Amino acid sequence: MAVPTNEEKANQYLWRFWRQIPLAGYLTLYDRSWYVRVLVERVEKFAREYEWQLTYGEINHFEEQLHEHGIVVLKFWIPLDQDEQLRRFKEREKIAWRAHKITEEDWRNRDK
Repeated sequence: MAVPTNEEKANQYLWRFWRQIPLAGYLTLYDRSWYVRVLVERVEKFAREYEWQLTYGEINHFEEQLHEHGIVVLKFWIPLDQDEQLRRFKEREKIAWRAHKITEEDWRNRDK
């Protein structure tokens, strides 16, 4: 998901995800999820410590609610080592239609 909009920031953190939950019989894939708060927002200091600490319980409750409503949540961790990430970054820069997907921000984040 992209950076939260002003409307999303004005609501509880998980509100923006509830709006994206698929209808019955449909599938949604996320390449990022509600876990961003306890990773990116934590590292970048976008969320204060008490906010990201609170988020662990909120995420557990959110996922329990999804389950109670019959929604199947499958989580996959796809590990990439630094060498593979670097290879992919450089490859993106060389392919015209993908070059926009690699930014200075990606390189900055990679250093972290």
